Amino acid sequence: MKRMIFLFLLFTCSKSISQESINDWFYSKNIQSFGSNKYKYFFIDKDIYKFSNDNLSDIRIVDESNGFIPYYINEGFKEEKIEDIIYISKQINKSNEKIKDTSIINTIFDFQIFNDKEDYGVNKIEIEVLQKKEFSNQIEIYGRNEKSDWFFITKDTLYNINQYKKNIFNFDFVHDYNFFRVVILNNKENIDIKKFIPVLNIVEKKYNSYKEGTELKFEIKNEKDISKITIKNPDKLKIMELSINSQGNFNRKYELQKKDGFYITSGSLYNFEHNDIKISNIKISLNFRNFKYDEFSLNLFNNNDLPLKITKINAVYILDKIIFENINNNNYKVLFGNPQALKPSYDIASFKNYIENETMDKLALGELVILKHPGVQKKKFNYKFFFNIIIFMVSLSLIIMLVYVLKKK
Repeated sequence: MKRMIFLFLLFTCSKSISQESINDWFYSKNIQSFGSNKYKYFFIDKDIYKFSNDNLSDIRIVDESNGFIPYYINEGFKEEKIEDIIYISKQINKSNEKIKDTSIINTIFDFQIFNDKEDYGVNKIEIEVLQKKEFSNQIEIYGRNEKSDWFFITKDTLYNINQYKKNIFNFDFVHDYNFFRVVILNNKENIDIKKFIPVLNIVEKKYNSYKEGTELKFEIKNEKDISKITIKNPDKLKIMELSINSQGNFNRKYELQKKDGFYITSGSLYNFEHNDIKISNIKISLNFRNFKYDEFSLNLFNNNDLPLKITKINAVYILDKIIFENINNNNYKVLFGNPQALKPSYDIASFKNYIENETMDKLALGELVILKHPGVQKKKFNYKFFFNIIIFMVSLSLIIMLVYVLKKK
């Protein structure tokens, strides 16, 4: 009797493990493999985002024999903490430079950075000024090391007008210069720098490779004093920043909403250019939210002004990275597009903190392959899921019965 119960339990438990077949998937892409490192990785592209499940549960990697290969997904921005390393600086020079044959006077400020860290770098600076009144001036920023020439880094606008202020400047790259120069162009207001704060922003340093940019399609409908802009995101990209391109001077309050009208965020967009004054904020930061709606709305409040003529809407989006172990130098492909697929759980995910320190080969993806056309799919009842629950409950009942029988013996 005990032997029969044990065999039945073994049979039912093994049957409860769902078997997946590659015939359940609609799409695939070849993974163009190269390199000799143990671990490989690739970034999820637009096709995979577009045709996979919202939670990416249907992504599978298979080898030449259609065997499933364990992997994990690294959403890097979620797993690293934001850290600012602030360095000490000292002003070592201030001078005025008159432009020949003009009345323009530029003011030059030189700063020395004191650093005792091996991994030194600067990709952000903050400037504090003494002036309390409103101002707007273009500035140029340079850098150099000991006994080298000044290297141009960027040109921007330092301003404080009404409630609008810009005194923090991000660089595209990390610079290891020990000296920085700020040139205030045409310094009519005699702006004086009180403090120069050099910063290494770790997040910006680590995640540039996780970002891509794209242009989004949109439609505008003007109603009374509101411009309702419907923005399309058909590839379900994980957007972290929007930028709105429009000509002329403007100042608009905005509100971002989901397709169903649910509030997401709000703020101000503005642009003002006049003579030497240039202030602008045309970006909407989504603060690393998991923002991947296929359609959403941007409402601009025009008050009594004419609607803006928007020429372009750009987006910066986050890329997810897939890491897997190379086994026998196989040729691999990635499968996606299976609404019934549940998210897998692989052991490799337990060791990702160690694997991330390994040298990996970056792989590219091939063209989209349609395995079968999904057509208009009716949502299927997930019989497999409920069958597994029933089997589990039967197995649990039999275990309880077995324990009861053994106790009586």
